[in-house]
Amino acid sequence: MRFIREYKIIFLILFIIFYIIFISYRLTFKSEIPKEEYQEHVEEAYYSLQRRDYSAFISALKKTVSSKPDDYNSTSALAHLLYQYGDYEGARKYFQQILQYHGHLKTRGIAETYYYLGMIAVKENNKTKAIKYFEKAIEIEPEYGEAYAGLALCHEGETKIEIYRKGIENASWDVENYIGLLTYYKDNGYDLSTISFEELQDLIPLEGANSLVLSKIGHIFYEYSNKDVAMIIHEKALEKNETLEMSHRELGSIYEEKGLYEKAEKSYKQAIEYDQEVLNFINLARLYYKLGKYKETVETLRECIYYEDFDSNNEGIYLLARAYYKLGDYENALYWLKRCDADNDDIVEFRKRLQQKIKEQEE
Repeated sequence: MRFIREYKIIFLILFIIFYIIFISYRLTFKSEIPKEEYQEHVEEAYYSLQRRDYSAFISALKKTVSSKPDDYNSTSALAHLLYQYGDYEGARKYFQQILQYHGHLKTRGIAETYYYLGMIAVKENNKTKAIKYFEKAIEIEPEYGEAYAGLALCHEGETKIEIYRKGIENASWDVENYIGLLTYYKDNGYDLSTISFEELQDLIPLEGANSLVLSKIGHIFYEYSNKDVAMIIHEKALEKNETLEMSHRELGSIYEEKGLYEKAEKSYKQAIEYDQEVLNFINLARLYYKLGKYKETVETLRECIYYEDFDSNNEGIYLLARAYYKLGDYENALYWLKRCDADNDDIVEFRKRLQQKIKEQEE
């Protein structure tokens, strides 16, 4: 669900960009530019995007840029799309075209152009060229965190550490340098699964990190199964911003594992409050089931049974069937068990036991 949501956000951003281009070209068109040709290509790009026909969208963008080479928005969108699709040669061509017409500007957009040219050079293992691009991006935008992270990729040892730390100092809100520094330490003998929070503070400056950065770092330690450090960092993130669903969800899991069930219940409920995705309902329902609160298990899962994701979630469906069974509602238990798209030994055994219970009731 989260991936789909992010995909829709990206689509919406692109749609808005080209809606603006579609409208604004009518207002700002210069007389020396072939208006009809440009208009035709912009409209083609716009309607291709509406249809989500990305191949046609890219083709129309190329025509748009060809008819108006200094169109920053179209060229930038095309370069970024080609980069995301892995067409680095094509992306480089259009990023360089941006610099040809707009390289004199000292804007974030131009800094990003240099950054992506640097990343293309990194992928081609041309670190000398990459360093020049990243340094140019930082010169234009000293608070461009990703540019520091890119530059660090081109260095080793203490220089790499120094660059990451410089990135954190100048862009403490950007998680890339924190992640880069953590990865460097992990690759050089530090065991992130056992490190203490005090030891972590000696390695990475966390005092300036905002709530989102802390939440993402907490998630990293959660994934490394260092639940004690993850708990501390997630709690610090929520002190700054209580709306972070991921921090609530992972804290709920940590508290549950530690036997702190009241805190786990509260965290799972807060995760649901800020993101009503199926996983959060299942986490809370699973806790209730563990505690023998079968009615609450059913009530929690029934809040999300009409969500599209629930139909394909065997864990949630099987949990609901078992909760109904515990309540003695064998008909509903069988109904949900039949919707479970799995056939392992546990489910086969449960189905036999359930059918026997129904048979006994009928007798």
